[in-house]
Amino acid sequence: MHQNIVREAVESDLPGICILGQRFHEAAELPGTFCPGVFWTFCEYLINEDEGCIFVTDKGMIGGHIAPLPWDATFRVANEVFWWAEDGRGADLVRDYEEWATKADEVRMAFLINLRPTATGRVLSRLGYMGVEMGMVKT
Repeated sequence: MHQNIVREAVESDLPGICILGQRFHEAAELPGTFCPGVFWTFCEYLINEDEGCIFVTDKGMIGGHIAPLPWDATFRVANEVFWWAEDGRGADLVRDYEEWATKADEVRMAFLINLRPTATGRVLSRLGYMGVEMGMVKT
């Protein structure tokens, strides 16, 4: 891990993680209402489970979990579930998430098209990611 920049979250980080979660929800214009208690419980789960993680910086966070594919219990995928950095440490967060995810067969990152997709795509491309899926939403 990158000393003094990124560290694994602990339960005492949950208030700050929830604040960042709400900022992310607002900036991304995500559907639904941000419910701090629901997000808190989910993040608490990620912190306490062996197959979950959250890494934090002063003003950033990344969370993920490892799970097998629904059709192949032997192939495990690390899925990022949120990634938000207000302090310019986004790439550092990804690197520590990747280090944690080495026990998975595949590491996946997603990003929202309305949050600077070109810049985010460049960062992830430099880290070795490539676009392989497209999500579509019907409301």
